[in-house]
Parts: sequence; structure tokens; C-alpha cells
Amino acid sequence: AIKGATVAGGLMNGIITPTNSVMPDTPIYLPGSPIKKSVYPVGTFGSLDAPTALEVSSNIYMMQLALRWVNAKYIPHSFISMPSDAFTKLRRNFAMFGLGQKTGVDLPGEVSGIQGRSYNSAGQLLTGSVLDLAYGNYDAYTPIQLVQYISTIANGGYRMRPYLVQSVGETNPQGNKVSIMYNTKPQVQMRIPWTRDQLDVIHQGMYRVVHGTNAWGTAHRLKDVKPSISGKTGTAQTFYYDEDNPGNPKAPEVINATFVGYAPSKDPKLAVAVVFPGLDPDKEGSYTLQVAKEMVEDYFKLNK
Repeated sequence: AIKGATVAGGLMNGIITPTNSVMPDTPIYLPGSPIKKSVYPVGTFGSLDAPTALEVSSNIYMMQLALRWVNAKYIPHSFISMPSDAFTKLRRNFAMFGLGQKTGVDLPGEVSGIQGRSYNSAGQLLTGSVLDLAYGNYDAYTPIQLVQYISTIANGGYRMRPYLVQSVGETNPQGNKVSIMYNTKPQVQMRIPWTRDQLDVIHQGMYRVVHGTNAWGTAHRLKDVKPSISGKTGTAQTFYYDEDNPGNPKAPEVINATFVGYAPSKDPKLAVAVVFPGLDPDKEGSYTLQVAKEMVEDYFKLNK
């Protein structure tokens, strides 16, 4: 779901441009490790541009982007090396959108998410995990971080502090407001330093996630929702955690399914984040998209 932030970082750091965002769709082959690829079969695409990579949710595109971004040295099947600041570069970019840090929401107990290890027990950089981080399958983010991230993309680049309480006041016995003791004002935490053309690449990709025509698009079932939705799906692979047997070597694989989006696609008024943890891999898309559909439709019925 956070691939929009990865593409944004690639654009803002000059790895790709709005007029030249094509990357080879070649899987990553690391020594002693399974092939690192996308969901679709190897060879489906020879190359992809950024909007199409978002539409089909290409893991390969994000990894190829990260290799260039962190100045990695890579020879398929035999060698990969990255500078020690590889994780820092990617995480600093994600943090601009609120991912991996506290948002400041007015609720007690907010956490910053879960950050994976950067080094193994021998002090070696976990280079394969840098690639996993690039497409969203390493660090873990909270739902409020996800909706802050997608709202930042929706509103043009302003990361706003989220809040639940707008004001606290006092009324008289007749129910008339007599005083305001606390009033929340919108607070901009950061302005993303992208250009209009760079942002348009991400908006185009997220529109095509829902409205595109590629057979491997991930949220086309939302294309008839009114008003129009743009967004991004997410499918993170993980394992069921059994509290009674935390070291279970046969823990079943499950999916953390996510959808982030905004509506209308032009001049958005609403941003949503939907997260379903621990799903059967065969059911990863149905719940998130159905809930997102009903959230958007119900909101605009109530707010004509």
C-alpha cells in the first residue's frame, strides 16, 4: 500500500522523472535466497513505467528503483552490496508521509509502528530486507499512519496532524453553547517537496489502480463506485502468531490485506485506510475493497 511513497521518493531524488520512469521488470536473484518477484508470473512485463507499476502493484519495480536509489552494487545470482545508509534513505522518505513515526493524533498510547532489524547478528546489513522495505513488506505501519500517508497524497502534499476532537465547550441548561474551552486548529506537519508533475505521476497511478485496463490491476472492482475512487492495495505476507506456541515452526502463512484511497479522484474530500490482518491468502482482496466501497458510498450519502 505504501508504494506511492516509494515512487514519490524515486521522483524527488531524481532516480526517475515524470517523462522517464521506465524500469526493467526483471526479478531480483540473490545468492542463497528465493527469487524476489511480483505476484504475476516472471516475464509478464519486460519493463514498466511508474503509473503502470502502481496499477499492477509491481514489487520488482520498487526493488529495481531501490537498487538505484541506494547505489547498490548487484550481480544477479552472485553478489549484492549496499551502503550502510540504505535503510536510512528509504525510511527517511517514508517518514515524510508519516510512515514509521507517531502522527500526534489526540489519543493516548500511539506507537510508531514496528521497524525491522537493519543488521544481522554478525553486524552485516540485511540487504534483502532493504528491497522488501521498498515495496512494503518489512516495516509495519499503523492504520492512522496509513491514512495520514494517503491523505497527504490526496491533498497535494500537506501532511496534516490527525485529530478526533475538534472542540470542547460548555452549554447552558437550554443547550446553547456559552463558551469554548478548547479548539483544534489544522496543523501542517510537513509539505512534501515534490513538483506538480511528480505528484501527477502518483495520482495517475492510483487512479489506474481502480480505473485502469491492465489485466493485473488490483482494485478494478471499485471502478463503478460513485464518486470515483483512487487508491492502492497492499498484500503483506506474514505468519500467524500463536501466543501459546510462539516458536511454532509450522505457523501458517497469512496475509495482512490493506487498501488506502481517496475520493473523489479529482478534488478529494475523503481519505480512507482499511486493514485486515491475518487473512487466508485466498481472500486477501475481497474484504478491504468491499469495506472501502461502503465507506466512500456511505460518507457521500451522509455528506451530499
